Amino acid sequence: MKTWMACLLFASWSLAYGQTPDDVQNASKQAEAKIDNALVEMLGVDIPPDLQKAADQGDADAQEKIGEFYDRGTTEIPQDYAKAMVWYKKAAARGNVKAECNLGTMYWLGEGVREDDVQALAWDMKAAEQGNAEAQVEVARWYDRGSKGIPKDVIKAMDWYKKAAAQGNTTAECILGSIYFWGGDVPKDISQGINWYKQAATGGDGIAQSFLGETYEYGIGVPKDYAQAMEWYKKAAGQDVPQAQTYLGHMYEKGEGVPKDAAQAFEWYKKGAESDYGGAQYFLGRLYETGNGVPQDYYQAMSWYRKAADKGEPYSQCSVGRLYEKGESVPQDFGQAMLWYKKAADQNDADAENALGSMYAKGEGVPQDSAEAQKWYDKAAAQKKKNEAAVAAAQAAMK
Repeated sequence: MKTWMACLLFASWSLAYGQTPDDVQNASKQAEAKIDNALVEMLGVDIPPDLQKAADQGDADAQEKIGEFYDRGTTEIPQDYAKAMVWYKKAAARGNVKAECNLGTMYWLGEGVREDDVQALAWDMKAAEQGNAEAQVEVARWYDRGSKGIPKDVIKAMDWYKKAAAQGNTTAECILGSIYFWGGDVPKDISQGINWYKQAATGGDGIAQSFLGETYEYGIGVPKDYAQAMEWYKKAAGQDVPQAQTYLGHMYEKGEGVPKDAAQAFEWYKKGAESDYGGAQYFLGRLYETGNGVPQDYYQAMSWYRKAADKGEPYSQCSVGRLYEKGESVPQDFGQAMLWYKKAADQNDADAENALGSMYAKGEGVPQDSAEAQKWYDKAAAQKKKNEAAVAAAQAAMK
């Protein structure tokens, strides 16, 4: 259980403080792109004459939309970043916020121009100063991470995040939650962090909902409350957040706040696994290996373990090694077992280190070597102590 909690805590750190804001921002942009692409299809494959006429007469919205045609291209209009930039700049000159944001993106990605972070920030700033919340988040992120020609400035970053959050932008709220919750550039304030997460979660942000579920499941900064955890996980899972789907599977498997239900655990793990989330793939493989909630099937177990192991997930790497060592679903192969155990051991997986010690002790796939076996046994024991200490420190830090 302690290993699981440590896994969740560290996964949450990666999700909430490093990857999550990018993922949320990208998901938002992808959704917007789908809407715009649908509009392109509705309008036809070529620029509609009425749209062109409006643009030629100085309609900024029409100019921006033509820029998008060239930016993305259609079956009849070849992608042309140079033309896209011309039309975006015409629209931006008339104060079109969307065109300003698109220009910022083009300079950031180097689409049709040399990559130029300073220019990207300048265009994002124009939109942000007009009150566009998404642009305000972009400006904040430039100052938050810093870049060539843009010094890192935490005060400016926080100011712009808060401007966007004041408009109900859930991405900004989620980022502020992670900044305060974990501390670093600002003093850690778990209570304030959770308050920001709650605002984002209430506003429908799936990542914030998932993280809020974790705080309730483990009582981090809030009283432990499985019912609240389940409620927030389900909201996030309904938005296809694979981590939340996996955590729901865990609650059903362990019977936390609900009766134990391995079949329900299987269904939730499967949803997360089919979204290509390594953690869910590991747990799904484990259900197949043990026959918990599904008929025991070593072939399915190996299939899901390998998907996660190939992503570098250490528990799955250790599990692949175990199946090779036992010859379950594959011919027994001590060499492959050693290979996978070492991959996991390189990531400080104590079970893999212990398994390596056992193989050296038995002389399986390697010459029998008691000294080498003891070395791995000692590593495993030290790693387990380190894991327990890390969990205790994490628990203390969250109080």
